[in-house]
Amino acid sequence: MSAASKEEMVRRKKAVDFARGNIGLEGFKISPEQETLVQRYVNGEIKLAELLKPDPKTKDSCDGVAKITNS
Repeated sequence: MSAASKEEMVRRKKAVDFARGNIGLEGFKISPEQETLVQRYVNGEIKLAELLKPDPKTKDSCDGVAKITNS
């Protein structure tokens, strides 16, 4: 996947920041591994589907972030 346009990156970053805030209000925190995936999504390196895919080792996903960013 090619890098996202500057406008798309700004839109994704705003959505991700909003999601981080909501996740934090619920008392949760995004792991460093998830943060790496989120940044790759913002940059346009991966698609939303890859962001949502659970890690086979931990079963963690960025589902909470992705639900908000996809709205």
